[in-house]
Amino acid sequence: MKEYLVIRVLGEDSIYLQRPKIYNNIEVGNFDRLRANEKEILYKSLESFNEYLKENEIKDITRQIVTIIVKAENIKEADEISEKLILELLDLIDFVSIGLGNTTIMKAGYIKDLEEDQYYYRSDLSLKYPLSMLATNNEMVWNVDSIHINLIINENNEFFKEIQKWSHWRRILKSENNPHIKLLMYWFALEGIIKVNEEDQIISKIMRIIGFVQGTLGRDINRELAKSITNQENYKEKRTKINNMLEKIRIKRNDTVHQSMQTYLNITSELQKELSLLEFINETLNAFLHKALEKNVSSKKEFWDEFPKIFEEIYMEKYRIDDDVILTEYYHFDKISYIKSE
Repeated sequence: MKEYLVIRVLGEDSIYLQRPKIYNNIEVGNFDRLRANEKEILYKSLESFNEYLKENEIKDITRQIVTIIVKAENIKEADEISEKLILELLDLIDFVSIGLGNTTIMKAGYIKDLEEDQYYYRSDLSLKYPLSMLATNNEMVWNVDSIHINLIINENNEFFKEIQKWSHWRRILKSENNPHIKLLMYWFALEGIIKVNEEDQIISKIMRIIGFVQGTLGRDINRELAKSITNQENYKEKRTKINNMLEKIRIKRNDTVHQSMQTYLNITSELQKELSLLEFINETLNAFLHKALEKNVSSKKEFWDEFPKIFEEIYMEKYRIDDDVILTEYYHFDKISYIKSE
């Protein structure tokens, strides 16, 4: 096996670091750090995929690249191994990031055979065009952030691996433009991280995550907290409303998977509200998952065993079920307009 250096370009709305950082064996840094001839290789790769960088991104050093060295039998295998590892890192970056970031990777990139001192750039046809170049290195002192900590502490944590799968779905669905497919991807992400077994009632568990006192949760949490939640104005009406929305989403999921239900190309008012609800649920779940890792939770079963304690910590200070916030129609998909022909 030989060693290969792989460089890929991150998407337009991805993470931005003022200084390069190394996570395990992956470096995230600025596009501008490349030498002129290295940039030319990437430009060829970008062009082959019809991908382009804005002029201000190059001048302002805002576009990021990732670099990794892998061992593989050949260039193609090196490309496949590196992409899998890079995508896992991007999933983690989105998990620890605040807000609705969308860390994506472009198709463009190049691979260097370190033994042969040859560079190959990725193209839409094949990996080709060997180019002899000098390798560069960069010596810096690296600071530690939450991504490093998660990679080190949770290296052998099975629950953390489940979180990475959930985060992967969340990251890629942000680039999905079909609202029906987006809805399914949200639901699949929730199913993967919430369900311990096939018999699990996912809707009941989702309702607990967003703050409704479902099932035995009312007995397991602080009595005053439970009372403050259930005594809220229109609590039962809100619980019924959101529970019914989740049931409709579950039916759409089943009809699509089992009956080949057609996807919706256009966004509807109902679908907007459902997407907003699922985004709210996933963002709230994010807080629970971070808290679970702080408690060294190591499995999905343990997560639900510890759920009442985590619930108390998250909701103890201030609690409010605001369906006006939850159901805000903030998703903006491409609209279709009809212009009269003259």
